[in-house]
Amino acid sequence: ALVSNEELSQIRQRQMALRKEPQVQTLAERIDPKNQIAILEFGTETAKGITTFSDRMLAVIKQSDLEQSTKLLTNLNKVMKRFDPKDFLEEEQKGGFLKRLFNRGKKQLETMLSKYDTMNKEVDQIFTEIQRYEIEMKRNTGQLEQMYDENLKYFKQLSEHVAAIDIKVEELNANVPVLSAQAEQ
Repeated sequence: ALVSNEELSQIRQRQMALRKEPQVQTLAERIDPKNQIAILEFGTETAKGITTFSDRMLAVIKQSDLEQSTKLLTNLNKVMKRFDPKDFLEEEQKGGFLKRLFNRGKKQLETMLSKYDTMNKEVDQIFTEIQRYEIEMKRNTGQLEQMYDENLKYFKQLSEHVAAIDIKVEELNANVPVLSAQAEQ
């Protein structure tokens, strides 16, 4: 079952409580059982709002590019794999990093410095992309929080419409015996 008995009980209690609220009573009074068009259109404003809301939510989710974050982390991992701690450990064991660095040939020194300079630039570039991604994620989170509030509002409106319909159905069912008796006369 999608909903447990306890959850179902809570939903029923909430619906019963809603029936007593003034806005629900007003909605129920607006339902004219003789006007089929009005009955069919009852709640369409809320339904249209939900449709618009759903479209916006899908757009935000599509905008959020999780693949981009994975790509950034993969690129950072590739850069870090090129980092070779041996470049520094061997140097320390042989009289210190700086001493070995300056005792190396000019070509070896340039190669090593170039390697780490390139890695530094790549890490900086990845860091900038991660910062942009972080800003995007914060913006998306804010939008999703607003949408959550909006979704909650629509849920409450729908619940009120359902409670109003329940009230009207009870009223109509209570009138069935009277109307049946009048029809037989």
